[in-house]
Amino acid sequence: MRKFLIYASPYTRKWGGVISLHKLCHLINEVGGTAFMHPNYLDVVDANFANIDAVVEYARSQWNFVQTFDERGYVSPKLNTPVRHILNDGQYGDDWIIVYPEITAGNPLGAKNVVRWLMHIPGFHTGRINFGQNEYHIRFNGTFGEFHLPTCYLSQNYLMVMDYDFDLFNADGAPTQRSGSAYLIKKGFGKPMQHDLTDSIQIDNLEQEEIARALKSVKTFYSYDTQSAYSQLAVLCGCDSVVIPDDGVSKTQCWNGEIPIGIAYGVEEIAQARESAHLVKPHLQEIKDSAVGYVLDFMKEADAFFDAKTG
Repeated sequence: MRKFLIYASPYTRKWGGVISLHKLCHLINEVGGTAFMHPNYLDVVDANFANIDAVVEYARSQWNFVQTFDERGYVSPKLNTPVRHILNDGQYGDDWIIVYPEITAGNPLGAKNVVRWLMHIPGFHTGRINFGQNEYHIRFNGTFGEFHLPTCYLSQNYLMVMDYDFDLFNADGAPTQRSGSAYLIKKGFGKPMQHDLTDSIQIDNLEQEEIARALKSVKTFYSYDTQSAYSQLAVLCGCDSVVIPDDGVSKTQCWNGEIPIGIAYGVEEIAQARESAHLVKPHLQEIKDSAVGYVLDFMKEADAFFDAKTG
């Protein structure tokens, strides 16, 4: 079995994709594989006469990052995620499999075996798609449809790795009387506001503890991002959870038939969502536990794919 290298930002509870990348490394090690984290300090930058000063400044900042890198601030102490230090980079040949999220452009580490983990629609965040040939692609789940480059392999499996903090997101100590609302924008950027912003808390840039406190205090949570896990975490904290629909997109289309429980798709479904709120925690626990199976299948299939490519 090849070693795995996960290319990711520093661990933070603010971003679900980052959590999942670090958790993937942890689970590979826990099930008997070998995996390391690698900071995403590199990026593919197109230099030209118009932007040469900016490119030089970018290169200088990246070198400074390399020189001052401290892995203690990069990983979570709760996870089994050893770090492949940047200064130890060599040739990532056939004994390695490098996992890049879909937001990473190109192949910064020059690896022979590249996995592209499609955690969202490619190009959604950056406005560009820069993938190589003969890559192994695997989707996080089926929500975003099927993106397939003919020069790459698309697995029919999913790699759904979620990690929910039930010790933090719960209704313990929540007041009987709630007021106001909280809301999230993230991937819903650009949508017009559809709820009363009076006494409303935006959680986008808050720490996890602050988000949990907000969700325990408010009556309603609105997510303009239709794919955020906070929609269900809000239910665990005891408030109504409403996803603001995308224009012209039905509930079935939004979640590709995989409709989450306990969530209202528009304010008119709040009463209906309350009826299944009690099922949210066991459902999330099942998703969290299923990650091991997804990881084992992924390791086996990816290793076999690169065996066949080498042969």
